[in-house]
Amino acid sequence: MSDCRHTLVCEFRQNLLCFALHRAGQRLSRWLLERADRLESDSIVIPVSQAELSERLGIRRTTVTVLAGKLQDVDAIRWRRSRVEIVDRTPLEATACSCYAALRGRMNDPREAAGVAPRGSLGGETADTPFPPI
Repeated sequence: MSDCRHTLVCEFRQNLLCFALHRAGQRLSRWLLERADRLESDSIVIPVSQAELSERLGIRRTTVTVLAGKLQDVDAIRWRRSRVEIVDRTPLEATACSCYAALRGRMNDPREAAGVAPRGSLGGETADTPFPPI
């Protein structure tokens, strides 16, 4: 399987698990962080409406409004007319679900993205595992 296809399959599976297991606020923080990571700019402004976000996250628009308000209260974002500006990533990272870190780690390690376990590894175990290196 090509690297790109494998990465897309991993993202798809992670998204399915995320929708099933994590709360809307966690998914919103994750979504905002992922979009910010894809934009390479000093000023991070994401053009997205409440309606778009509600569709992407599978929640009602009123829920998006409440959750965005909470993120504004902790100065993580500023929301203005279909534009979200990320002011401080720290609160977003603190409230994002574990899927963000899992996918970010996979994208930062090309061996993981390609589905190749690190040398001397069975894939997935930690350094203090009882398994001998291969």
